[in-house]
Amino acid sequence: MLTKFAWIALFACALQITGALAAETPYVQLAKIGRTTLTLPFKSSEQVSVEIVNSSAVQAADQDRDAFLFSVGKLYGRQDDATNVISAIIVRWPHLPPFLLSLSAYADLHDAATALLVKRGERVVVQIQGGDGAVGYRAEITFSQYGAHERRVRQTYGFEEVTTYTP
Repeated sequence: MLTKFAWIALFACALQITGALAAETPYVQLAKIGRTTLTLPFKSSEQVSVEIVNSSAVQAADQDRDAFLFSVGKLYGRQDDATNVISAIIVRWPHLPPFLLSLSAYADLHDAATALLVKRGERVVVQIQGGDGAVGYRAEITFSQYGAHERRVRQTYGFEEVTTYTP
């Protein structure tokens, strides 16, 4: 029979092993200004890649984006002035030409810091974390070769928004 101390030590070892496994697929630091490419093995020798383009908030301000953001009325990861915004998410799916995800899937995500690709069945999820403190968020954009399917944004303080797309 294990003592209380032995159980605690065993549990701590299990946590360290789990942490080591989780470290094999870490979030990638996004370029504050510029392009970051993430790749994910998909089928046998094929892979899906996602390029996240971050721009200066000042450079990204254009009429289409401003009109869209005004209609949304909510900006994630922003208290006053955001330093950067996601200006494009480009998907490269095996045997297909590259395509852009819909602007509505990411236009309101400011100060994106890290991202990770995860496979879920025949779909891929790009998880993006950004903001700071109380305005922090974690967004999950689920897509396939046909385009975006769903977007979930969870804020630090618990609010969650879900948007479903018809590709």
